[in-house]
Amino acid sequence: MEEAKLVRMATAISQYTLSSMLQQRVLEAVEATNQAIQLLASSPWLSEQIQNDLREQQRKLVQLERQVTEDKLVRAREVEEAQKELMPGRPLQCQESTHHHPGQTDLAASPHSNEMS
Repeated sequence: MEEAKLVRMATAISQYTLSSMLQQRVLEAVEATNQAIQLLASSPWLSEQIQNDLREQQRKLVQLERQVTEDKLVRAREVEEAQKELMPGRPLQCQESTHHHPGQTDLAASPHSNEMS
């Protein structure tokens, strides 16, 4: 029984870690796309199609960012549940950091949530 709890905990931590890595990569893509959008203002010679495609990609990435953030929250809850099961009565150690760098998604809301919605 304890072994099954340990396996569940290890699995939950692995999935959370991978979810965090995915979130970071998506955030990097969002930031890169935002920088490209800023270049549009100084690049009036770009075709309207390129401009529209870039804005559409920005919209899709923001949507993906929201989905990945929600998945990360689910994975964090799974870690907490596994920890509770493994160590009942002990304080939880798995908590999301509220400190993040500019452009990083907060768990409650995306900094990009108002962009291109």
